[in-house]
Amino acid sequence: MQDKITLLLSQHRQPINSALPLALTISQITSLLKFSIAPDQNLSTEALRQELNELEAMGEILAGNRNQYCIAPPTLLVLDENDLSILLFTGDRTYLQLTHQALRSISPDHSSLSIRPRIYRLQWIQSRLSQIGVRFWNVSESLQNFPRPQKPSRAVLRSPLSRNPFENNNWTGNQSIQHYVPRPNSSQTERWKSANFAQILTQNLSPLMRLPTGEYIWLADTEFYELEPDVAVLAMFALDAEANANLRVVWDEPQGRLNLQGISLPSDYARWLWRISEPVDDMYRTRYFEPIKRRQMREAFSILGCELV
Repeated sequence: MQDKITLLLSQHRQPINSALPLALTISQITSLLKFSIAPDQNLSTEALRQELNELEAMGEILAGNRNQYCIAPPTLLVLDENDLSILLFTGDRTYLQLTHQALRSISPDHSSLSIRPRIYRLQWIQSRLSQIGVRFWNVSESLQNFPRPQKPSRAVLRSPLSRNPFENNNWTGNQSIQHYVPRPNSSQTERWKSANFAQILTQNLSPLMRLPTGEYIWLADTEFYELEPDVAVLAMFALDAEANANLRVVWDEPQGRLNLQGISLPSDYARWLWRISEPVDDMYRTRYFEPIKRRQMREAFSILGCELV
Protein backbone atom coordinates (compact mmCIF):
# COMPACT_ATOMS: atom_id res chain seq x y z
CA MET A 1 0.00 0.00 0.00
CA GLN A 2 2.81 2.44 0.83
CA ASP A 3 4.35 2.01 -2.63
CA LYS A 4 0.97 2.73 -4.20
CA ILE A 5 0.58 5.91 -2.14
CA THR A 6 4.06 7.27 -2.95
CA LEU A 7 3.58 6.54 -6.65
CA LEU A 8 0.13 8.15 -6.63
CA LEU A 9 1.36 11.33 -4.96
CA SER A 10 4.39 11.46 -7.28
CA GLN A 11 2.17 11.27 -10.35
CA HIS A 12 -0.08 14.18 -9.38
CA ARG A 13 1.55 17.48 -10.38
CA GLN A 14 0.46 21.08 -10.17
CA PRO A 15 -1.28 22.12 -13.41
CA ILE A 16 0.62 25.41 -13.74
CA ASN A 17 4.05 23.99 -12.87
CA SER A 18 4.43 20.25 -13.38
CA ALA A 19 7.81 20.32 -11.62
CA LEU A 20 5.89 20.69 -8.34
CA PRO A 21 3.73 17.97 -6.75
CA LEU A 22 0.06 18.49 -6.06
CA ALA A 23 -1.31 18.11 -2.53
CA LEU A 24 -4.28 15.77 -2.12
CA THR A 25 -6.73 15.33 0.74
CA ILE A 26 -7.29 11.99 2.44
CA SER A 27 -10.64 11.63 0.70
CA GLN A 28 -9.03 12.27 -2.71
CA ILE A 29 -6.27 9.75 -1.99
CA THR A 30 -8.86 7.18 -0.91
CA SER A 31 -10.90 7.64 -4.10
CA LEU A 32 -7.86 7.37 -6.36
CA LEU A 33 -6.43 4.33 -4.57
CA LYS A 34 -9.65 2.39 -5.10
CA PHE A 35 -8.72 2.09 -8.77
CA SER A 36 -5.44 0.33 -7.92
CA ILE A 37 -6.51 -2.17 -5.25
CA ALA A 38 -8.50 -5.38 -5.42
CA PRO A 39 -12.30 -4.91 -5.36
CA ASP A 40 -12.61 -6.93 -2.17
CA GLN A 41 -9.84 -5.01 -0.37
CA ASN A 42 -11.18 -2.69 2.31
CA LEU A 43 -9.61 0.77 2.56
CA SER A 44 -10.77 2.58 5.67
CA THR A 45 -9.90 6.21 6.40
CA GLU A 46 -8.21 5.21 9.67
CA ALA A 47 -6.05 2.56 7.98
CA LEU A 48 -5.06 5.04 5.30
CA ARG A 49 -4.23 7.66 7.93
CA GLN A 50 -1.88 5.18 9.63
CA GLU A 51 -0.13 4.48 6.33
CA LEU A 52 0.22 8.21 5.69
CA ASN A 53 1.62 8.80 9.19
CA GLU A 54 4.17 6.05 8.62
CA LEU A 55 5.19 7.47 5.23
CA GLU A 56 5.55 10.91 6.80
CA ALA A 57 7.81 9.44 9.49
CA MET A 58 9.90 7.82 6.75
CA GLY A 59 10.29 11.16 5.00
CA GLU A 60 8.42 10.02 1.91
CA ILE A 61 5.53 12.49 2.13
CA LEU A 62 4.69 15.83 3.73
CA ALA A 63 1.56 16.65 5.73
CA GLY A 64 -0.05 20.07 5.50
CA ASN A 65 -3.14 21.95 6.58
CA ARG A 66 -6.65 20.60 6.05
CA ASN A 67 -5.56 16.96 5.99
CA GLN A 68 -3.62 17.42 2.77
CA TYR A 69 -0.58 15.38 1.79
CA CYS A 70 1.97 15.63 -0.99
CA ILE A 71 5.08 13.72 -1.96
CA ALA A 72 8.26 14.98 -0.28
CA PRO A 73 11.01 16.67 -2.33
CA PRO A 74 13.44 14.20 -3.91
CA THR A 75 16.25 13.58 -1.45
CA LEU A 76 19.31 11.33 -1.36
CA LEU A 77 20.35 10.17 2.10
CA VAL A 78 23.76 9.17 3.37
CA LEU A 79 24.21 7.72 6.85
CA ASP A 80 27.99 8.09 6.87
CA GLU A 81 29.86 10.37 4.48
CA ASN A 82 32.86 8.03 4.77
CA ASP A 83 30.83 5.34 3.01
CA LEU A 84 29.22 6.61 -0.19
CA SER A 85 28.90 3.25 -1.89
CA ILE A 86 25.12 3.02 -1.40
CA LEU A 87 22.79 6.00 -1.04
CA LEU A 88 19.06 5.91 -0.30
CA PHE A 89 16.51 7.82 -2.37
CA THR A 90 13.33 9.16 -0.74
CA GLY A 91 10.51 11.39 -1.90
CA ASP A 92 9.32 12.34 -5.37
CA ARG A 93 9.66 9.24 -7.56
CA THR A 94 9.57 11.39 -10.69
CA TYR A 95 13.26 12.09 -10.04
CA LEU A 96 14.35 8.53 -9.24
CA GLN A 97 15.62 7.36 -12.64
CA LEU A 98 17.11 10.80 -13.31
CA THR A 99 19.10 10.49 -10.08
CA HIS A 100 20.42 7.08 -11.11
CA GLN A 101 21.52 8.59 -14.43
CA ALA A 102 23.08 11.71 -12.91
CA LEU A 103 25.23 9.65 -10.54
CA ARG A 104 26.02 7.10 -13.27
CA SER A 105 24.59 4.47 -10.97
CA ILE A 106 25.97 0.97 -11.20
CA SER A 107 22.76 -0.40 -9.66
CA PRO A 108 21.28 -2.93 -12.11
CA ASP A 109 17.74 -1.69 -11.47
CA HIS A 110 17.18 2.05 -11.97
CA SER A 111 13.81 1.82 -10.23
CA SER A 112 15.57 0.78 -7.01
CA LEU A 113 15.64 3.24 -4.11
CA SER A 114 19.22 2.15 -3.35
CA ILE A 115 21.60 4.07 -5.58
CA ARG A 116 25.23 3.09 -6.05
CA PRO A 117 27.13 6.04 -7.57
CA ARG A 118 30.00 5.26 -9.91
CA ILE A 119 32.23 7.83 -8.20
CA TYR A 120 32.50 7.93 -4.39
CA ARG A 121 33.39 11.61 -4.04
CA LEU A 122 31.12 13.71 -1.82
CA GLN A 123 31.56 17.00 -3.69
CA TRP A 124 30.97 15.32 -7.06
CA ILE A 125 27.77 13.69 -5.78
CA GLN A 126 26.48 16.94 -4.29
CA SER A 127 27.26 18.85 -7.48
CA ARG A 128 25.50 16.30 -9.70
CA LEU A 129 22.43 16.30 -7.47
CA SER A 130 22.18 20.10 -7.36
CA GLN A 131 22.10 20.16 -11.17
CA ILE A 132 18.89 18.09 -11.25
CA GLY A 133 17.17 19.59 -8.20
CA VAL A 134 17.65 16.66 -5.79
CA ARG A 135 18.56 17.33 -2.18
CA PHE A 136 21.48 15.69 -0.38
CA TRP A 137 20.97 14.89 3.29
CA ASN A 138 23.82 13.79 5.55
CA VAL A 139 21.89 12.15 8.40
CA SER A 140 24.81 12.22 10.83
CA GLU A 141 25.06 16.03 10.63
CA SER A 142 21.38 16.90 10.66
CA LEU A 143 20.31 16.65 14.30
CA GLN A 144 21.78 19.96 15.46
CA ASN A 145 19.86 21.83 12.76
CA PHE A 146 16.44 20.46 13.70
CA PRO A 147 13.79 22.82 15.13
CA ARG A 148 13.43 22.87 18.91
CA PRO A 149 10.13 22.52 20.77
CA GLN A 150 8.34 25.86 20.92
CA LYS A 151 4.88 27.34 21.00
CA PRO A 152 3.78 28.97 17.74
CA SER A 153 4.96 32.53 17.27
CA ARG A 154 2.91 35.42 15.95
CA ALA A 155 4.64 35.00 12.61
CA VAL A 156 3.12 31.51 12.33
CA LEU A 157 -0.36 32.62 13.41
CA ARG A 158 -1.28 34.46 10.24
CA SER A 159 -4.99 34.32 9.38
CA PRO A 160 -7.56 33.36 12.04
CA LEU A 161 -10.32 30.93 11.20
CA SER A 162 -13.46 32.65 9.94
CA ARG A 163 -15.64 30.63 12.30
CA ASN A 164 -15.38 29.39 15.86
CA PRO A 165 -14.90 25.61 15.44
CA PHE A 166 -16.93 24.98 18.59
CA GLU A 167 -19.96 26.35 16.74
CA ASN A 168 -19.72 23.62 14.11
CA ASN A 169 -22.70 21.32 14.44
CA ASN A 170 -21.48 18.84 11.85
CA TRP A 171 -19.51 16.65 14.28
CA THR A 172 -21.32 13.31 14.50
CA GLY A 173 -21.72 10.69 17.22
CA ASN A 174 -19.08 10.90 19.93
CA GLN A 175 -16.83 13.26 17.98
CA SER A 176 -15.60 16.30 19.86
CA ILE A 177 -12.85 18.88 19.82
CA GLN A 178 -9.94 17.87 22.05
CA HIS A 179 -7.29 19.96 23.74
CA TYR A 180 -3.79 18.92 24.76
CA VAL A 181 -3.32 18.53 28.52
CA PRO A 182 0.17 17.43 29.64
CA ARG A 183 0.06 15.18 32.70
CA PRO A 184 3.02 13.37 34.31
CA ASN A 185 3.21 9.63 33.59
CA SER A 186 0.53 9.79 30.89
CA SER A 187 0.95 8.74 27.27
CA GLN A 188 0.74 11.23 24.46
CA THR A 189 -2.62 9.79 23.40
CA GLU A 190 -4.01 10.16 26.93
CA ARG A 191 -3.08 13.84 26.97
CA TRP A 192 -5.80 14.67 24.47
CA LYS A 193 -9.00 15.49 26.38
CA SER A 194 -12.46 16.58 25.26
CA ALA A 195 -13.23 20.21 25.95
CA ASN A 196 -15.90 22.82 25.32
CA PHE A 197 -15.50 26.49 24.53
CA ALA A 198 -16.55 27.70 27.97
CA GLN A 199 -13.86 25.59 29.62
CA ILE A 200 -11.22 26.86 27.23
CA LEU A 201 -12.03 30.50 28.00
CA THR A 202 -12.71 30.34 31.75
CA GLN A 203 -10.29 27.70 33.02
CA ASN A 204 -7.13 28.82 31.19
CA LEU A 205 -6.79 25.45 29.51
CA SER A 206 -4.28 24.46 26.86
CA PRO A 207 -4.48 26.60 23.69
CA LEU A 208 -3.59 23.60 21.51
CA MET A 209 -6.60 21.74 20.15
CA ARG A 210 -7.40 19.08 17.58
CA LEU A 211 -10.56 18.84 15.51
CA PRO A 212 -12.34 15.50 14.99
CA THR A 213 -11.15 15.64 11.37
CA GLY A 214 -7.51 15.73 12.50
CA GLU A 215 -6.55 19.37 11.98
CA TYR A 216 -4.68 21.17 14.77
CA ILE A 217 -5.76 24.62 15.94
CA TRP A 218 -4.33 27.17 18.38
CA LEU A 219 -6.23 29.71 20.45
CA ALA A 220 -4.68 33.16 20.86
CA ASP A 221 -6.60 36.22 22.10
CA THR A 222 -9.98 34.52 21.46
CA GLU A 223 -9.00 33.82 17.82
CA PHE A 224 -8.46 30.33 16.40
CA TYR A 225 -5.62 29.55 14.00
CA GLU A 226 -4.94 26.35 12.09
CA LEU A 227 -1.45 24.93 12.63
CA GLU A 228 0.62 22.82 10.31
CA PRO A 229 1.18 19.37 11.87
CA ASP A 230 4.89 19.95 12.57
CA VAL A 231 4.19 23.26 14.31
CA ALA A 232 1.53 21.57 16.44
CA VAL A 233 3.76 18.65 17.44
CA LEU A 234 6.61 20.96 18.42
CA ALA A 235 4.09 22.90 20.52
CA MET A 236 3.05 19.66 22.24
CA PHE A 237 6.59 19.05 23.46
CA ALA A 238 6.93 22.71 24.51
CA LEU A 239 3.73 22.40 26.56
CA ASP A 240 5.06 19.19 28.12
CA ALA A 241 8.20 21.00 29.30
CA GLU A 242 6.18 23.98 30.55
CA ALA A 243 4.00 21.65 32.67
CA ASN A 244 7.02 19.63 33.86
CA ALA A 245 5.35 16.57 32.35
CA ASN A 246 7.97 15.21 29.98
CA LEU A 247 6.75 12.42 27.74
CA ARG A 248 8.00 8.93 28.58
CA VAL A 249 9.09 6.70 25.71
CA VAL A 250 9.46 2.94 26.18
CA TRP A 251 13.06 1.92 25.56
CA ASP A 252 14.28 -1.68 25.91
CA GLU A 253 18.02 -1.20 26.42
CA PRO A 254 19.08 -4.89 26.31
CA GLN A 255 17.16 -5.49 23.07
CA GLY A 256 17.87 -2.06 21.59
CA ARG A 257 14.17 -1.56 20.84
CA LEU A 258 12.30 1.74 20.93
CA ASN A 259 8.50 1.64 21.06
CA LEU A 260 6.96 4.63 19.28
CA GLN A 261 3.37 3.43 19.14
CA GLY A 262 0.93 6.26 19.74
CA ILE A 263 3.66 8.92 19.64
CA SER A 264 3.70 11.79 17.16
CA LEU A 265 7.12 13.28 16.46
CA PRO A 266 8.20 16.32 14.43
CA SER A 267 8.81 15.09 10.89
CA ASP A 268 12.53 15.91 10.88
CA TYR A 269 13.10 13.86 14.03
CA ALA A 270 10.90 10.99 12.88
CA ARG A 271 12.59 10.78 9.49
CA TRP A 272 16.02 10.93 11.12
CA LEU A 273 15.18 8.21 13.68
CA TRP A 274 13.74 5.97 10.98
CA ARG A 275 16.94 6.31 8.95
CA ILE A 276 19.34 5.32 11.73
CA SER A 277 17.24 2.35 12.88
CA GLU A 278 15.60 -0.80 11.55
CA PRO A 279 12.02 -2.07 11.86
CA VAL A 280 11.26 -4.94 14.23
CA ASP A 281 9.24 -7.73 12.64
CA ASP A 282 5.58 -7.87 13.70
CA MET A 283 6.03 -4.95 16.12
CA TYR A 284 4.31 -1.85 14.75
CA ARG A 285 6.32 1.38 15.09
CA THR A 286 9.04 -0.37 17.07
CA ARG A 287 12.57 0.40 15.91
CA TYR A 288 15.86 -1.39 16.55
CA PHE A 289 18.98 0.72 17.15
CA GLU A 290 22.45 -0.73 16.84
CA PRO A 291 24.67 0.08 19.86
CA ILE A 292 26.67 2.62 17.86
CA LYS A 293 23.48 4.58 17.03
CA ARG A 294 21.99 4.72 20.53
CA ARG A 295 23.85 7.80 21.74
CA GLN A 296 22.44 9.79 18.81
CA MET A 297 18.95 8.47 19.50
CA ARG A 298 19.15 9.54 23.15
CA GLU A 299 20.35 12.99 22.12
CA ALA A 300 17.34 13.45 19.84
CA PHE A 301 14.87 12.62 22.60
CA SER A 302 16.79 14.80 25.05
CA ILE A 303 16.24 17.77 22.72
CA LEU A 304 12.52 17.00 22.67
CA GLY A 305 12.49 16.73 26.46
CA CYS A 306 11.48 13.06 26.53
CA GLU A 307 12.47 10.44 29.09
CA LEU A 308 13.46 6.94 27.97
CA VAL A 309 12.03 4.38 30.39
